[in-house]
Amino acid sequence: MVLSEWLKTWLTDKYKQKSDKTIKRNTYISYEGYIRNYLSIFDYEEVNEVTTEELQRFSDKLLEDGLSAKTIHNMFVFLREGLKYGVLKGNIKTNVALSVNLPQYERPEIKILSYNQEYRLIKESYSHRYGVFVRFVLRTGIRLGELLGLKWDDIDFERHEMKIRRILHRCKNFDPKKKNKTSIFFDPPKTKKSRRTIPLTYHAEKDLLDWKQLQNLETPHAEFVVTNKTGKYLDPTTFRKYYKEMLDRCDIHGITFHSLRHTFATNALERGMDKKVLSEILGHYSVAFTLDTYAHVVDPFKRSNMDLMDNIYYNQEHSSILLLFKPFHEQFIVSIPNNRDYTFIADSLEDGIHHINRHKAEIVLKKDIDIKKALYEKGKEEIAVFVN
Repeated sequence: MVLSEWLKTWLTDKYKQKSDKTIKRNTYISYEGYIRNYLSIFDYEEVNEVTTEELQRFSDKLLEDGLSAKTIHNMFVFLREGLKYGVLKGNIKTNVALSVNLPQYERPEIKILSYNQEYRLIKESYSHRYGVFVRFVLRTGIRLGELLGLKWDDIDFERHEMKIRRILHRCKNFDPKKKNKTSIFFDPPKTKKSRRTIPLTYHAEKDLLDWKQLQNLETPHAEFVVTNKTGKYLDPTTFRKYYKEMLDRCDIHGITFHSLRHTFATNALERGMDKKVLSEILGHYSVAFTLDTYAHVVDPFKRSNMDLMDNIYYNQEHSSILLLFKPFHEQFIVSIPNNRDYTFIADSLEDGIHHINRHKAEIVLKKDIDIKKALYEKGKEEIAVFVN
């Protein structure tokens, strides 16, 4: 049996397994593409005749031809797993892919909303039909496919929680007889940890109830949470188009919808959420993966926390910060008069003060201000708070 035939057999069997270790639809499509587009080059020899040296030359040539290091890594993950299974079954002598030196690649930088961008996007979200779901993801961190796959049966308003049971996504059709190359599929979450229960905050739950009232006026008894005006679930492509409309109105660029999930996780870590709890809420397979993914938060967070120790001996009179809390849709827009660039949304006065205390060492006060003048000029609805 040649290599591609063995991999096809293993892949089909693996996909059909009814277990937590089964291969998901998107992964299957990617792996099938590796066989068809790349690994079929080894069809001239039996699987047990393929050598490590041949695979090494194959990997080097792919990189030389412009294939990304990440794609090569993913392909060899698949190849190693397929050969490993063959070794366990006794069909293959040795896993020759294990000793191949693969090209190094850097994980792409995670993009998140700045405080100013987050403020602008949340403000804009109240003017858009689907803006409620921008706020919802910023409060829950769920993936787009999980959001679009949500049904009202998954929401428990009495327990104040939701269950992630399925994902909605558009994938390539397996059946070549179908006219359309892609279709909408509903699949279980990709891992056991992704099937999870997430507590709902007061504001997240209130947003859902307000949305449900609007939805009931259009299409009573809708099954899905996110629907169009006829009550049908939304295609991911369509939803991304609406999301981009909101970004364009805010003059925000380069922030994907998945970046909202990253923003949630970053905010959670900065506010001191337990890392294991965060990992479970995000549906990551391990805490180590969460920490590795958000190292950009954890490392600077160490510095800011150490700087707090330095502030023990700092003159508190000079470190006072004036905060202005402006009511905004049952939340507050928090600003600092002598650093107008530092603006963020807080759920309460305590939440805003807690945020400032955690980031005090990072805040640059651009110039001294006349406190009396600042208090005199503040809006009537604004609440002034001093943080030492």
